[in-house]
Formats: sequence, C-alpha cells, structure tokens
Amino acid sequence: MFEIAASWTWLVEAAPKSPLPENWLTLIFSKSGFFLYPILLCSIVGLAIALMKAMALRSGKILPAPLGKQFLDMARQRDMQGIVDLCGRFNHMPIARVTYSGIELTSAGADVMEKEMIITAGFELQERSRYLPALGVLSNVATLLGLLGTVTGMIKAFRNISIQGTTSTDIVAAGVYEALLTTAEGLCVGIPLFLAYHYFRGRLNEFGNQFEEYSTRFVKALYYGSPAGGAASK
Repeated sequence: MFEIAASWTWLVEAAPKSPLPENWLTLIFSKSGFFLYPILLCSIVGLAIALMKAMALRSGKILPAPLGKQFLDMARQRDMQGIVDLCGRFNHMPIARVTYSGIELTSAGADVMEKEMIITAGFELQERSRYLPALGVLSNVATLLGLLGTVTGMIKAFRNISIQGTTSTDIVAAGVYEALLTTAEGLCVGIPLFLAYHYFRGRLNEFGNQFEEYSTRFVKALYYGSPAGGAASK
C-alpha cells in the first residue's frame, strides 16, 4: 500500500511544472512592438465615434413614431396651424424640420412639397453621418497597422538570425511573438470598427427609407385625406 503511494508521489514530483499564467495586459505591452500604440489610438477614437453615432442615430431622436402619427393625423384634418405649432415645439428633431420644410411649400403642390421634404431629410441624415466615414477608415488602418507589425516582427526575427548566425528558437521567438501579437491586436480593433461602420450605415439607409415613406404619407394625408400610417406612425 505504502509502495503504491510512494510511486504516485514520484509521478507527481516528476511531472513538468507549468509556469504561472502571464498577465495579459503585461504580455501585450511588454511583447508587442511600436505599432501597438497607433492601434490603441485607433481603438480609442473609433470607440468615441461609435458611441457618438449610437446616441445620434436613435429612432426616438430622429423619427419618433408617436410624433409622426400626430403630424399625420393633423395633416388629414388639415390643421395647418397645429402642425406649425408642433413643428416649433419639436424643432430640435429632424422629423419636425422635415415636416416644416414641406408645410412652407403647401401652395406649390403635392409633388414639390414631397420632394422638398425628402431633400430636407437627406440633409438631416447627412448631418448625422458626420465622422462616420472616419470609422471605416480607422477600421482599415488598424488592420493594416497590425499587418505592418507582423512584417516588422518577422524582419526582427530574421535580423536576429542574421546577427547570431543561428536559427535557435530562442532567437527567433521574440520577433515571431511580436508579429503574431500585433496581428491579433490589429484585427481585434479593426473587426469591431468595421462592423460598427456598416451597422450605422445601415441605420442611416433605414432612416432614409422611413423619411421617404413618411413624406409620401404626409402629403397624401394633407391633400387627399389618406389614412395616417406607415413607418412614422407605427
């Protein structure tokens, strides 16, 4: 019995001791090369833009359904003064400014009025797309910086081989380590920024379609008394 216990003790002692796990933050800052810092800058600026766009492109701030329904109901009742007053109360919202731009051209006819509302909506959405192209640029730049770090890391590895005159893994490892870490860092920043850019572009396109539908329904409700419905009244 004691012999079996002694054999197990020998096996445990003979087993290789795994090193303690290295802190990931220490690993990143100690093993990565110079390109870690511009990648971090891309991530900070990109996150700031993404948060700004997330706040600016909320439905409740651009085309709120209750307010859209109110405008359409008033248009069907031809309550022009009520529409103007409501536009004044909610002048900070794009839907109110779009509606008011159409009301100003009521005498010009339905087609002109609808066209003006759609043009104004386009300007409103263009204003809210500010800095969004920078998000796409930062996504590409972060990925390319990661690839550039890969190249410089491999150059460092082969330079070490050239200087030392040997292909020992200890000499090559530092450069390869830097190359792989920088690649991962560039992709970890670039991919989320890429997804965020296309998500916000999709939101802007969706708002553009909703404003077109709203403009058509508003004009029909005002001129022909059509039922108020559509994206802005759901």
